[in-house]
Amino acid sequence: MGRIAGEGDPSLAYSMTDSSMQISRSNSILTPEFTSFVNSLRAEYDVPGVAVTVISPRGGIEVGAWGVVDEEATETTIDHLFAIASNSKAFTSTAIGMLVENGTFGEAGWRAKVGDVLGEDAFRLRDEVASDRATLVDILSHRSGMPRHDFSYTGNETLEDIVHKLRYLAPSSEFREGWAYNNMMYMTAAILVRKLSGVPLPVFVQRHILVRLGMTSTTYDARDQRMSQAFRKAADGSTRRVPHALAEVDAEAGETNAGAGGVHSSARDMAIWLQTLLARGHHPYTNATVIPASVYDAVTGSVGVPSPKGPDDEPELSLQTYGMGFFRQAYRAHEMVWHSGSVPGFVSVVAHLPRDGVALAVMTNADERDVYRILQYRLLDDALGLPRIDWHSRLRNGSAFEKSTASSAARVSTSLVTDIDPASLSGTYQNAAYGSITLCSTSSNLPPCLSVLSTFSVFSPPTNSSLYAAWPRLFGTHLHARCDLNDSLQGNISFVELFPEGFGENASAFSLGGMVEEGAAVEFNVDGEGKVRGMGWNGIWGAGQIEDRPKGEGVEGRSEVWFDKV
Repeated sequence: MGRIAGEGDPSLAYSMTDSSMQISRSNSILTPEFTSFVNSLRAEYDVPGVAVTVISPRGGIEVGAWGVVDEEATETTIDHLFAIASNSKAFTSTAIGMLVENGTFGEAGWRAKVGDVLGEDAFRLRDEVASDRATLVDILSHRSGMPRHDFSYTGNETLEDIVHKLRYLAPSSEFREGWAYNNMMYMTAAILVRKLSGVPLPVFVQRHILVRLGMTSTTYDARDQRMSQAFRKAADGSTRRVPHALAEVDAEAGETNAGAGGVHSSARDMAIWLQTLLARGHHPYTNATVIPASVYDAVTGSVGVPSPKGPDDEPELSLQTYGMGFFRQAYRAHEMVWHSGSVPGFVSVVAHLPRDGVALAVMTNADERDVYRILQYRLLDDALGLPRIDWHSRLRNGSAFEKSTASSAARVSTSLVTDIDPASLSGTYQNAAYGSITLCSTSSNLPPCLSVLSTFSVFSPPTNSSLYAAWPRLFGTHLHARCDLNDSLQGNISFVELFPEGFGENASAFSLGGMVEEGAAVEFNVDGEGKVRGMGWNGIWGAGQIEDRPKGEGVEGRSEVWFDKV
């Protein structure tokens, strides 16, 4: 028996059994039965590693880890780091809240207008009303009217470069009329923190939150030696190691993804974070105020409504509201504040139930979302003392996300035979925000196209009825357009990740489906003289609850993203 290192409370004894840390109580939740359940899920879904933290009045603080974190089969521990992705937004909004609390934004506080603080050159939206009126609350609660547009940027661009693109991107709704998730607004928040505090967001969070709480492992540096490797399900069904999407982010200088999803944490540190949330910002052992209660209340409160009603097939879940970096929702009539996170190779969920004294975090090093949901609800049922619901059986057939991903991956090698040669549509297209993309046909002989076609040929022979492109983004490396031109100039597009030389220790080729909505499509605009004017994309901007597509005139007017032919 021993103490939780660095936490200063001698009553929190634990035993290192099955790589878990548990308080010695008779009502423990991380039991041998739970270990067997986790390992069965790992085997079924082919998830290498899982880390869990759970806090409850019944079992106290319990932390566990199972499986492995790398290709060398290193055993997962409670100190290994996992990317928590969008759960990082809680730290970003809290950092903004601390600046509000200390008066940095003046009397306006949370109502401070982003454009006034950053200036028009740095922050401008296509919608002039949103551009003039968007406040801190608007950008952090996803009610700016701007959808994701995650494919408009790469991981190699600066924060300023990415935020500058907002002025060229189409909104999916009027300002404050809908809820649309947007990572670029949290990148904007990172610029705000740097401008007003004088230090990058990762440094601000480290100094003012992590160090003060004793979260000594948590970092924005994906190259930390304690970092788990990332794994994903390939198109052939195997689980393969993939590059960590944020591996080039440096803790001091690399801010690009910090605001939206740059935090990496351990199960041990999550125990501290969850206790802090339950204590409304107070240090769990000294009771010192680390996060002012007013900031906690603001970021965990309700501003927007992502889901006006609960899911029909999951009656235990209520409608959702969203604050700033947190959802609020009832689970089986118990109020829950939570968020999930996903970057290629990692998924997580962090939740706390303020009225019940219950909190949990689940982190995995493979992007199988059903696993974290099954574990999340199993832990909640046990922590709340409720009869268990068999979420495993409910979700056994896979989530809509996984079906979409698998379908997208399958489309890599599928084409439609047509009477019109798509070669006439090949060439370079340009969008002010999304950049340039060169579509290659099988007859293209430019050096860039020869390389692209060679890469695709590793997986299946390129066909005359398709167009191919290199498209390096956070969620993909290539694009494949299947063109059905008999009746219209339309086709399906797939964003994929191709690894013709494998990755890591396995040098065999593999491909992955891109993280994009099902039904992504391309439509070309050709004038009466047969000249290609451009192309429009739909089904890719990630509008959330906004189901309507643009309704303008012509191909350009009904496209989410329009590219001019160069």
